[in-house]
Amino acid sequence: MKFFFNGGNMKHTRVFYFSATGNSLDVARMISSGIKGSEIISMAEKFPKKAIGGKKESIGFVFPVYFEGMPRLVKNYIENLNIKPDTYCFSVATYGGSYMNTLGSVDTLLKTKGLFLSYAAAVRMPGNYLTMYNPPSRIRVKSMLEKSRKTLAKVTDDILNQKIKIPKQRFVFISNYFNKVIYTGMGKWERNFHVSDKCTGCGICAKVCPADNIKIKNKRPVWGNECERCVACISWCPEKAIDFARKTKGRRRYNNPNVKLKDIIRKK
Repeated sequence: MKFFFNGGNMKHTRVFYFSATGNSLDVARMISSGIKGSEIISMAEKFPKKAIGGKKESIGFVFPVYFEGMPRLVKNYIENLNIKPDTYCFSVATYGGSYMNTLGSVDTLLKTKGLFLSYAAAVRMPGNYLTMYNPPSRIRVKSMLEKSRKTLAKVTDDILNQKIKIPKQRFVFISNYFNKVIYTGMGKWERNFHVSDKCTGCGICAKVCPADNIKIKNKRPVWGNECERCVACISWCPEKAIDFARKTKGRRRYNNPNVKLKDIIRKK
């Protein structure tokens, strides 16, 4: 395998991110702030039609781990990107529990496009999947975010200098089982969302949905069948009026404190 990258000649960096409750956006911003001439682009919004990358532009993907792998939206986005040969590609996965073969799967996907993942890193962030557990307390969140800054400082420096750190293929079978069988096989999620009388019909849940899967009808949200399982609708509801079955009742809502609602609202 040939390595043809030269950090000193890099002129531009695009960081594509996917974020529902703010963790990955926070990370993308941190990386971008340390690389002059870089920009961040939401994978829930813009899709470049022209070819990107090449020897003068590095391309990055920042996203949360969903069921030990890539979110469907991220996988579909990368699949449809037209990336030039000789592109330095990097990926940073944010996770709360484990990430198994998430980064290895990105490398596998890029190889189908004649590329490879040049640099891979994972950053532990506060867990937000409140359909399974209670998000951490504010004190714990603060501690975790402070620790992540130290990790991201090194990651950013590595990317700036185009360090090569190819991910290993690890726990492939288990990772694929969770991501391809359990995650993608979880149909009919829309049946489990419940809205209480506290709902004001403000429509924020529909605006933050990255899959455009929520419509407001008669001042109440209605879910389609393309749920990304990101829980943005539950987490950003200002009235805490949305729950998933009985699993989220009484649990804390988590949003990254460095990210505001306006940063998450999907631009059409």
